[in-house]
Amino acid sequence: MKWCYRLVPLLVAMVMFAYGPAVWAVACTSVATGNWNAAATWNTACRISGGNATNGPGADDTATIANLSSNHVVTVTANAAATSVTFTGGNRGSQLVLNSGVALNVTGPVTINAASSTTAGRSKILNIGSGTLTATSIAITAGTTNNPDYVTVSTGTMTTSGSITFSGTAANARFISTGASMVNVGGNFADGGTLTTSGTGTINFNGGVAQTIGAYATYNNIQVNNTAGGVQFTGATTLGGTLTLNGGILSVGANTLTLNGPAIAGSPSNLSTTSSSNLIFGGSSAGVTLPGSVTALNNLTINNTNGVSLGGSSVTTTLSGTLTL
Repeated sequence: MKWCYRLVPLLVAMVMFAYGPAVWAVACTSVATGNWNAAATWNTACRISGGNATNGPGADDTATIANLSSNHVVTVTANAAATSVTFTGGNRGSQLVLNSGVALNVTGPVTINAASSTTAGRSKILNIGSGTLTATSIAITAGTTNNPDYVTVSTGTMTTSGSITFSGTAANARFISTGASMVNVGGNFADGGTLTTSGTGTINFNGGVAQTIGAYATYNNIQVNNTAGGVQFTGATTLGGTLTLNGGILSVGANTLTLNGPAIAGSPSNLSTTSSSNLIFGGSSAGVTLPGSVTALNNLTINNTNGVSLGGSSVTTTLSGTLTL
């Protein structure tokens, strides 16, 4: 039976090797202001020796930005990863800040729960800045009037394979772009929040499924790089910058699309309208053309000070409503 006694330790070792990552995954919760990769920033369980989270959350760990007795900030100073990031709701402010050039790879969702304090300065904030964030989804729950919850990005990049969603009072659940950011969305950019963009930021719809663009009047640049299913507006939408159509059909549907920027870039013929669609061309860019694919509209309004050209002499656009010049 000696062979049996020798086999048991081997089997134990094999099981530990095979299932080690699942056993050692850690639930990390912030306990103080500090850096992501500093042990003192996290709860005792997150400081284990021999696991994934010796110096903060690792790729197999969850990260919770807690609601502490005072406001606090967790700063990502070097490339990091986690399976999820969750902001605990409550009456104290908390922030997760990415330093410039730093990447945080979240293989699951980012969830921002509601700030509840009426005392200003206690919002729940994800500040991507000039860093890079990857996640499967972003969910923003509204805070209070004095403490809206929000995601903000300046010149950085944010990529979600799923959707960006909002819940609660729209004014208190915000997505803010303050610079030449690139926001890649594989799912929907939902209605129900507040969108603020600069004159240089871009939202890129690059999913492989049907996607929707939320009804906001504050988009700058929109790119469509959809590979399957197409992209649909959900309501009245305004772009101040450039609409670039590279892949997939963009459907206006029974909505109003206002374009205040330059001519549609890429493949303008990917724009699809129906007899229920309304188009408004504003701004002052020269060389703007109505795509040849636009053969049916409800109302067409030309407010562009340099005019708008038709898509060609062979193109006929039928209006069921009003032409306003």
